Amino acid sequence: MPKSKRDRAVTLSKTKKKGREHKENIVNSIRDAVEQYNSMYVFSFENMRNLKFKQFREQLKSTSRFFLGSNKVMQVALGRSASDEIRTGLHKVAKLLRGDSGLCVTNMSKEEIQRLPLQSLFFTNMNCIWLFECSIFRLLVTYIITYGFIFGRIFDEYEDYDFARTGSIATETMELKEGPLDQFTHEMEPFLRKQGMPVRLNRGVVELVGDFVVCEEGKPISPESSRILRLMGMKMATFKLHLICRWSPEDFEVYQEGLEGSDIESS
Repeated sequence: MPKSKRDRAVTLSKTKKKGREHKENIVNSIRDAVEQYNSMYVFSFENMRNLKFKQFREQLKSTSRFFLGSNKVMQVALGRSASDEIRTGLHKVAKLLRGDSGLCVTNMSKEEIQRLPLQSLFFTNMNCIWLFECSIFRLLVTYIITYGFIFGRIFDEYEDYDFARTGSIATETMELKEGPLDQFTHEMEPFLRKQGMPVRLNRGVVELVGDFVVCEEGKPISPESSRILRLMGMKMATFKLHLICRWSPEDFEVYQEGLEGSDIESS
């Protein structure tokens, strides 16, 4: 039967598309930031978590600004070739904006951003060791070592663990053996059965009636496996940031090998 011309899909969503005006605002914001800050970095990320990235960004709010969005829009803002770049050498930065990547403009020094070790700040002067007797100073050092933001290796060593989402690759094989599952309450037994686990209630205790493989290393995690891992508190996703390159009016550096000859059209 031919399809009726009157049968049309009607979108009930009231969300408006981000049009040309939104893209122009991003372009202008990036160009203004280039003039306000001393240097620029391209970074890539794995297993992006918005909340964790927001916390990371807040720590650098006073000295840096981050841009995430369409790579092509950011490329246009910087200049896709030597003829239309807004500052000398920025077209090289644009070539490295591909995949899961973003921009960071900052007034921080190269050492603070990349590889300033903690030891150089606290242990160079041995006469200052007595400060560790001060509880406030010990608390400050513990905070900095724990979060490793401004005085640590900010990008290269920043990582945070979270629960894996559907489609993520399992980092290890998780198998549950037959027997009681004391970590689950009896109310959770119906939910576990819906996730495909062969369980039953035995005197109020959730019991696994056979061995069950939650996930296998190197294979994508299913929606059911993702829920089970979350219930068990198993965090298999690691949110990481990696520096790709650095630009300043004086020089340009690429930190990852094999990227010097990148072609912008392939991104």
